[in-house]
Amino acid sequence: MKTKHTTNQPTINYMEDVCVMNNQSRSRPFETRPLPEQEQPAVGVNQLTDSPVNSFSKRSKVMNATRIISRAMMAVVTLFLVAAVAMGQNLNLSGGSATLTGTWNVRGNVNNNSATGVKTFSGTVNLNGTTSAQNVGGTTASQALVFANLNAVGTQVKDQKVQVTVTTAFDINSGAAYNVAANTLNFGGTTTITSGTFNASNASSVVNYTSGAAQAVLSSTYGGTLGLSGGAKTLGGDVSAGVLNQTAGSITVNNNLTLTGTSSSSFLTITDISATKTLLKNATGTLTVGTLSANSGIISLTAAGTINFTGAAASAGQINASAGTIDFDAGFNNTGGTLNLSASGAAAIFGGSFTSQTAAGTLTLASGTTVTYDGGSAQNAAGASYHHLVMSGAGVKTALGNLTVGGNFTNTSATTDVDTYTLAVTGSTTNTGGTVRFGGTTNGIAINAGTVEYNGGDAVTQTIGAGTYATLTLSRKSGTGVAAKTIANGATVTTTGSMSVPVETSLTLGNSSSVLNVNGDFNVDGDVTNNGTITVGN
Repeated sequence: MKTKHTTNQPTINYMEDVCVMNNQSRSRPFETRPLPEQEQPAVGVNQLTDSPVNSFSKRSKVMNATRIISRAMMAVVTLFLVAAVAMGQNLNLSGGSATLTGTWNVRGNVNNNSATGVKTFSGTVNLNGTTSAQNVGGTTASQALVFANLNAVGTQVKDQKVQVTVTTAFDINSGAAYNVAANTLNFGGTTTITSGTFNASNASSVVNYTSGAAQAVLSSTYGGTLGLSGGAKTLGGDVSAGVLNQTAGSITVNNNLTLTGTSSSSFLTITDISATKTLLKNATGTLTVGTLSANSGIISLTAAGTINFTGAAASAGQINASAGTIDFDAGFNNTGGTLNLSASGAAAIFGGSFTSQTAAGTLTLASGTTVTYDGGSAQNAAGASYHHLVMSGAGVKTALGNLTVGGNFTNTSATTDVDTYTLAVTGSTTNTGGTVRFGGTTNGIAINAGTVEYNGGDAVTQTIGAGTYATLTLSRKSGTGVAAKTIANGATVTTTGSMSVPVETSLTLGNSSSVLNVNGDFNVDGDVTNNGTITVGN
């Protein structure tokens, strides 16, 4: 017998199924209405498992699962649609060489599938893909592409796959990157980055700037080779390059430029390095500079490499080396500038000449550094405080000031003319095969190697420094009279080799305590006044 309940009837909430279509959902709000009387459970019925509330709960779970599956299926369909669109929007080029005119808007890849031909776009190509990265090229290096105007727009990365040449204008205006990768990119016109980045960091990349007009080098890290030719170049921002080769034109280093590779790099002409900007070589290998017209900034060598100035060099800024060698093959005008060898082991070589002591500028030479004058003809040597000083090559090396050597002095195969200045050496002196010439009244010193020459004019009397010489020669630098030489009172002068007194000179021993010992040949053509003792032979 059924019992009829008259108490407050329970209620249940209903909701219509959710419909998902084109990412839109629609549902009806909950309705609350009482259960019909005949739907009330009878006595003895399990209200927990058989109630309408429990049935609704099961129904809701089914609805949720259905909705999730529907959405997942639509996402997969959408993905396939996007992929299908992307795969179907490439520009595929085949056949032999061809020229393509007009404006081309490409959302996919530009594929040169030709086995032999170069494709040339004489108009404008806009790479404006928005769904995936765009490839520029084919599959082999021979499938090159030439663009008059190439614009990297859209929002996706552009990946270069073959050699590309842009003859007129190149612009990145996408906020994304243009990647050169291990390819060659030739710029024959203007280059700009409106928005985005230019990536040439691959060590096998080659980027050439070839315009005959003024051209700015894009700010980037060039991991491979950066080539410069044509007209004058400037830097669009800071630049780093593994190797830089300039074969024509000139460059103004108006931003920081760093050379990181160990292979050789070269500049034909540097017009100037702007104030506060730095040309830095921080790796081994050689950087060759044909002409340094001016340097208002900083040239810095921080590794055991070489910077070699093969032509004239002028600097009113700084040239610094904490390692390696700075080599000036021709004249170096350092007026107003500083050459700084800041650490032991750093070196400078001068193959040319300073025009004056002022032209030598400031030389700051740390302990353990070496300066060499190795010109093949006559050259001037700056008066400075050196650590190690080397004179080599040919011709006469003429001092422009006092030569103070805190380390060793080496004079080989050259003639070092100290003139009226002083030569002061703290370390050892090596004069094998060389000549050291003194022109002052009392500035001469004894060197027991090579030849020492007293070369004063006829208006002065030179005092021969006491000590032991190898070969001792007297001469006249200027004038027509006799160039007088003297051995001071009480001084002893000894030669292990020969000694010569030519006709344009004279020699006087000052008093009875003055001694001259000549252990080689004593060749006398001029006057000798002996107030002391002269011994010829052992």
